[in-house]
Amino acid sequence: MKFNRINGHFHCSTGQLTDLTNCPNIVERDFSCSYNKLTSLKGCPKIVNGDFILHQEYNLGRRDFTEKEIRKLCKVKGKIHL
Repeated sequence: MKFNRINGHFHCSTGQLTDLTNCPNIVERDFSCSYNKLTSLKGCPKIVNGDFILHQEYNLGRRDFTEKEIRKLCKVKGKIHL
């Protein structure tokens, strides 16, 4: 089930995700998705009012994403941690 808005932090870390399908559209605090196997940012939130956390060294999919790619898909008010 997909939530439109999460009023706090949203963590989908330590999984087997290859993309971010079914993540909420709006995250009011930090969004963390490290420790997955991401090969795509498909389905990432449209708005993150905190930080967007995707530590590259822990992305087991070995796909390196750039801040520019993330900001193209998502309005991040805080910092982007790669």
